[in-house]
Amino acid sequence: MRLAVNWSPAAEKLLLEGKIDIDLWKCSDWPELVEPALKTKPAYVHFPIRTSTNFSVDWDAVRGWMEKTGTKNVNMHLMATTKDFPDIPFTSRDPVHRSRVIAMMVDCIAQAAKVVGIERIICENLPTNVKNDDGEWPLFCSIEPETVYAAIDRSGCRLLLDIDHARNAADILGMDAKSYVEALPVDRIGELHMSGVRRIDGRLEDHMGMSDECWQYVDWAIGRMKTKHWSTPDICAFEYGGIGPVFRDRCDPAILEAQIPRLFAAVHSLNK
Repeated sequence: MRLAVNWSPAAEKLLLEGKIDIDLWKCSDWPELVEPALKTKPAYVHFPIRTSTNFSVDWDAVRGWMEKTGTKNVNMHLMATTKDFPDIPFTSRDPVHRSRVIAMMVDCIAQAAKVVGIERIICENLPTNVKNDDGEWPLFCSIEPETVYAAIDRSGCRLLLDIDHARNAADILGMDAKSYVEALPVDRIGELHMSGVRRIDGRLEDHMGMSDECWQYVDWAIGRMKTKHWSTPDICAFEYGGIGPVFRDRCDPAILEAQIPRLFAAVHSLNK
């Protein structure tokens, strides 16, 4: 398994100074990220594609980024919102509502598979506790582990397991976080995401630095892969740091310098 880190000027500086080591950069599909990232390490693109009743993707752009960076997988975010299903209350966990959401997700994955092949699609579990920029509320039934499992199982794609998203979703649903993760298709993990979480205004926020509790989840995940209870993906991405408003207060060079080497060692312990 290889360690990827969100590209940022702070992380790049630490890399060039020899204070951290990584295998590759994780970038959004923005030229201002990918271009500088490729100057120091290989990079791959994490796409903003999400499932929706109005599913639309610029596949020419996606293929262009894949060719430019060597990105192997096309990630999709498993989501359904109040805009997709205006008749479903966003807190509903009705099995009938869940079935409609799963059917929509499977259909979107099938559309993508026709373009890039199902073997290249990885679908990410998401949290839900705030509305997005368009005023849409993500539906609770879209983050249930039953939903994520069914969408991936029925479509034949792989899971992009985001541990922090799982902790957030479990917290919202009143579940134990580890039980939530184990209810996902952990035998089909195609990529792993980790960072820290912190409770702010009553809810868990991700893309934070690691706390002692967060490191326990890292050790747990690595252990589950070592014992073959989970499949081991090619990439584990540390999602702390970056550019833009989201990362303005989440890109402390001291945290990057202290935590990346520890995570690098943990990830590479699987390669021994």
